[in-house]
Amino acid sequence: MIAYVFFFRETHVWFVLPDEFKSVSLLNQYMELLSPCEKENVLSMRGDQLQKRALLARTLVRTTIARCKFLLAIPVLVQLLHI
Repeated sequence: MIAYVFFFRETHVWFVLPDEFKSVSLLNQYMELLSPCEKENVLSMRGDQLQKRALLARTLVRTTIARCKFLLAIPVLVQLLHI
């Protein structure tokens, strides 16, 4: 049995408000999610605010893609687990 989960009728909007991120520890964790090339791009921005915005934008993209990939993998998991 294969179950498919489709969310075509839903619209999700994700956004970040850079001024609400105050935790240096959390921003450092986000930096660790990035590839070396992405880190270089973020750090090439002039000024702390631009770097912070670039870091948050890239992190949002990466985590959103990860969620989408997981949702696309659900039919495969269902088939493998024989649910």
